[in-house]
Amino acid sequence: MGYRKEAIECVKDHVLPLHKQIYAKYDGDFDRIYSEGYNSKSYQGRVIEPGKVYELSYSECSCPKVKCGLRSNPEQCECSRQSILYILSQLEPDSQFDVRIENTILRGGDRCTFRITRRSGMKREISPQESSRAEAFRLWMSSPMPMVTLVKTLDVSRLVNIGKKSGMKFTTLMCWCVGKAASQIEEFYTLPENGKLFQYDRLAINVIVNNKDGGINSCDIPFSDDIRQFNRNYQELTAQTARECKSSFLEDHMIVGTSAMVQTELDCIVNQYTDKFSNPMVMWGKYRKGLFKATLPVSFQFHHVQMDGGHAARFLQRLQNEINKL
Repeated sequence: MGYRKEAIECVKDHVLPLHKQIYAKYDGDFDRIYSEGYNSKSYQGRVIEPGKVYELSYSECSCPKVKCGLRSNPEQCECSRQSILYILSQLEPDSQFDVRIENTILRGGDRCTFRITRRSGMKREISPQESSRAEAFRLWMSSPMPMVTLVKTLDVSRLVNIGKKSGMKFTTLMCWCVGKAASQIEEFYTLPENGKLFQYDRLAINVIVNNKDGGINSCDIPFSDDIRQFNRNYQELTAQTARECKSSFLEDHMIVGTSAMVQTELDCIVNQYTDKFSNPMVMWGKYRKGLFKATLPVSFQFHHVQMDGGHAARFLQRLQNEINKL
């Protein structure tokens, strides 16, 4: 059994639930978790760089196999490192972390200390010729009108019902489903920009916010598989944007734009075709209440270099599937 599997077996039943309780108590705020939550006689947390770098140290080796004399090789400390990585992956499945062993008792130190770093999202340029979009890049990168729009009417009855029961906004639920469907399609992680092709490792949903001065601002919300976490991010970030009248952008995320014009029912929305904004865009108006179901026409605009019509159609179908499964 490798250290990863050994670590998971060691912590999944007892240690992981404890960390989940602490995580929930502090609403996922790592700065508070490592300054307040991880603070006992046997272990202590410390914030090195707010929002990014943390330290976790133990006054004694917590490995049960070392305690009972079955292991004494310093290589066993890798099992502890893997256990921390596993716990972090369960607390925040959509985040990425690095864990480094600073020192351990088996290595001659007086404490076992680990450095945890939250990775930022990554945006990197890739060669179009070596990507699956090589032919599309050749054909459409210099096109004066490379954007394509598809329209599909969705059954959103389930979102309406969930919103009424949970108190979550319809737009929030819709945005989460957009992110969930997009996250399952590879083409959403690649984007043409200024004659180049870029690849990302995470997604965010852009929403338009009405600010306190009567204007509008743009707000990027990192997508999370956890709808409760996404809802918290949505509420906090849009409220901040409305209050400060200042747009916020996540430059290292692939942005899926949305525009919800809920003042009236709309059959189709076509955004401006411009090389200044090549991101995919999902747009809708007010949903329509029928006798037995609620429907919503959705317009999806995308850059032909990023994806073909078949990919876009599959996205719209997955969007309907995610709504149905929610």
